[in-house]
Amino acid sequence: MLDSALVTAWVGDERRLFSVDLRQGGVEVVDGAWHARGLVEIPSGPVRFDAVAASPVGAPGWYLERPGFSWGGISVAACWYGGAVGIARALHRTVVRRDPDPHTACLLYTSDAADDGCLVSISVVAVAVKPPTTASFPAKAIHIHRMRFWSNKHV
Repeated sequence: MLDSALVTAWVGDERRLFSVDLRQGGVEVVDGAWHARGLVEIPSGPVRFDAVAASPVGAPGWYLERPGFSWGGISVAACWYGGAVGIARALHRTVVRRDPDPHTACLLYTSDAADDGCLVSISVVAVAVKPPTTASFPAKAIHIHRMRFWSNKHV
Protein backbone atom coordinates (compact mmCIF):
# COMPACT_ATOMS: atom_id res chain seq x y z
CA MET A 1 0.00 0.00 0.00
CA LEU A 2 1.29 3.44 -0.90
CA ASP A 3 1.77 6.08 1.77
CA SER A 4 2.41 9.11 -0.46
CA ALA A 5 1.90 10.38 -4.00
CA LEU A 6 3.22 13.06 -6.32
CA VAL A 7 0.42 15.01 -7.99
CA THR A 8 0.23 18.10 -10.17
CA ALA A 9 -2.21 20.95 -9.67
CA TRP A 10 -2.80 24.41 -11.07
CA VAL A 11 -1.76 27.29 -8.83
CA GLY A 12 -2.77 30.46 -10.57
CA ASP A 13 -1.45 30.19 -14.12
CA GLU A 14 1.22 27.57 -13.40
CA ARG A 15 1.34 23.83 -12.80
CA ARG A 16 3.02 22.72 -9.60
CA LEU A 17 4.11 19.38 -8.27
CA PHE A 18 2.96 18.40 -4.77
CA SER A 19 3.65 15.54 -2.38
CA VAL A 20 0.53 14.23 -0.64
CA ASP A 21 0.42 11.90 2.37
CA LEU A 22 -2.16 9.27 1.33
CA ARG A 23 -2.72 8.12 4.94
CA GLN A 24 -4.60 11.30 5.91
CA GLY A 25 -8.37 11.63 5.87
CA GLY A 26 -10.00 13.00 2.73
CA VAL A 27 -8.07 10.72 0.34
CA GLU A 28 -10.13 8.37 -1.85
CA VAL A 29 -8.70 5.98 -4.45
CA VAL A 30 -11.07 5.77 -7.43
CA ASP A 31 -11.71 2.08 -8.15
CA GLY A 32 -12.40 0.76 -11.62
CA ALA A 33 -10.87 3.72 -13.41
CA TRP A 34 -8.13 3.74 -16.04
CA HIS A 35 -4.65 3.03 -14.70
CA ALA A 36 -1.35 3.89 -16.34
CA ARG A 37 0.48 0.82 -17.66
CA GLY A 38 3.86 2.33 -18.48
CA LEU A 39 5.33 1.17 -15.18
CA VAL A 40 3.06 -1.65 -14.06
CA GLU A 41 5.08 -2.15 -10.88
CA ILE A 42 4.17 1.37 -9.74
CA PRO A 43 0.56 1.76 -8.60
CA SER A 44 -0.89 4.63 -10.59
CA GLY A 45 -4.43 5.81 -11.03
CA PRO A 46 -6.94 8.45 -10.09
CA VAL A 47 -7.32 9.70 -6.54
CA ARG A 48 -9.82 12.20 -5.12
CA PHE A 49 -8.77 14.69 -2.49
CA ASP A 50 -11.09 16.54 -0.14
CA ALA A 51 -9.32 19.25 1.91
CA VAL A 52 -6.03 17.35 2.24
CA ALA A 53 -2.63 18.84 3.04
CA ALA A 54 0.00 18.86 0.29
CA SER A 55 3.65 19.96 0.27
CA PRO A 56 5.07 21.74 -2.81
CA VAL A 57 7.95 20.00 -4.58
CA GLY A 58 10.25 22.45 -6.35
CA ALA A 59 9.48 25.99 -7.43
CA PRO A 60 6.39 26.95 -9.45
CA GLY A 61 6.73 25.58 -12.99
CA TRP A 62 9.68 23.37 -12.05
CA TYR A 63 7.88 20.09 -12.78
CA LEU A 64 7.29 20.90 -16.46
CA GLU A 65 10.58 22.78 -16.96
CA ARG A 66 12.97 20.34 -15.30
CA PRO A 67 15.71 18.69 -17.38
CA GLY A 68 14.45 15.61 -19.14
CA PHE A 69 10.72 16.36 -18.93
CA SER A 70 10.41 17.18 -22.64
CA TRP A 71 12.40 14.11 -23.64
CA GLY A 72 10.08 11.98 -21.52
CA GLY A 73 7.09 13.43 -23.33
CA ILE A 74 8.69 12.80 -26.71
CA SER A 75 9.35 9.19 -25.72
CA VAL A 76 5.69 8.66 -24.82
CA ALA A 77 4.61 10.25 -28.10
CA ALA A 78 7.00 7.97 -30.00
CA CYS A 79 5.47 4.90 -28.33
CA TRP A 80 1.95 6.00 -29.27
CA TYR A 81 3.17 6.73 -32.79
CA GLY A 82 4.65 3.23 -33.04
CA GLY A 83 1.27 1.77 -32.06
CA ALA A 84 -0.50 3.92 -34.65
CA VAL A 85 1.92 2.77 -37.36
CA GLY A 86 1.15 -0.86 -36.48
CA ILE A 87 -2.58 -0.23 -36.81
CA ALA A 88 -2.10 1.64 -40.09
CA ARG A 89 -0.02 -1.22 -41.53
CA ALA A 90 -2.71 -3.75 -40.58
CA LEU A 91 -5.34 -1.50 -42.20
CA HIS A 92 -3.24 -1.21 -45.36
CA ARG A 93 -2.72 -5.00 -45.58
CA THR A 94 -6.47 -5.54 -45.26
CA VAL A 95 -7.40 -2.90 -47.82
CA VAL A 96 -4.94 -4.01 -50.53
CA ARG A 97 -6.34 -7.55 -50.42
CA ARG A 98 -9.57 -6.32 -52.00
CA ASP A 99 -10.71 -3.74 -54.50
CA PRO A 100 -11.11 -0.69 -52.25
CA ASP A 101 -14.16 1.49 -52.68
CA PRO A 102 -13.68 5.29 -52.63
CA HIS A 103 -14.62 5.59 -48.95
CA THR A 104 -12.13 2.93 -47.84
CA ALA A 105 -9.40 4.45 -50.02
CA CYS A 106 -10.10 7.84 -48.43
CA LEU A 107 -9.80 6.36 -44.93
CA LEU A 108 -6.51 4.71 -45.85
CA TYR A 109 -5.20 8.02 -47.23
CA THR A 110 -6.33 9.82 -44.06
CA SER A 111 -4.54 7.26 -41.90
CA ASP A 112 -1.37 7.62 -43.97
CA ALA A 113 -1.50 11.42 -43.82
CA ALA A 114 -2.02 11.36 -40.05
CA ASP A 115 0.97 9.02 -39.61
CA ASP A 116 3.13 11.30 -41.75
CA GLY A 117 2.05 14.34 -39.72
CA CYS A 118 2.92 12.57 -36.47
CA LEU A 119 6.32 11.53 -37.78
CA VAL A 120 7.14 15.08 -38.86
CA SER A 121 5.94 16.54 -35.54
CA ILE A 122 7.90 14.10 -33.39
CA SER A 123 11.01 14.51 -35.54
CA VAL A 124 10.90 18.32 -35.42
CA VAL A 125 10.40 18.32 -31.65
CA ALA A 126 13.14 15.72 -31.13
CA VAL A 127 15.57 17.99 -32.98
CA ALA A 128 14.44 21.15 -31.19
CA VAL A 129 14.45 19.88 -27.59
CA LYS A 130 17.80 19.74 -25.86
CA PRO A 131 18.57 16.36 -24.27
CA PRO A 132 18.60 16.24 -20.43
CA THR A 133 22.41 16.09 -20.25
CA THR A 134 25.10 14.95 -22.61
CA ALA A 135 26.22 12.36 -20.09
CA SER A 136 22.78 10.81 -19.62
CA PHE A 137 21.63 11.05 -23.25
CA PRO A 138 24.61 11.18 -25.65
CA ALA A 139 24.28 12.67 -29.14
CA LYS A 140 24.74 9.27 -30.78
CA ALA A 141 21.74 7.91 -28.88
CA ILE A 142 19.66 10.88 -30.07
CA HIS A 143 20.66 10.16 -33.67
CA ILE A 144 19.76 6.47 -33.27
CA HIS A 145 16.44 7.47 -31.69
CA ARG A 146 15.61 9.69 -34.70
CA MET A 147 16.61 6.95 -37.15
CA ARG A 148 14.18 4.56 -35.47
CA PHE A 149 11.36 7.00 -36.23
CA TRP A 150 12.42 7.13 -39.86
CA SER A 151 12.96 3.39 -40.29
CA ASN A 152 9.64 2.48 -38.65
CA LYS A 153 7.89 4.62 -41.22
CA HIS A 154 9.86 3.80 -44.35
CA VAL A 155 11.01 0.19 -43.98
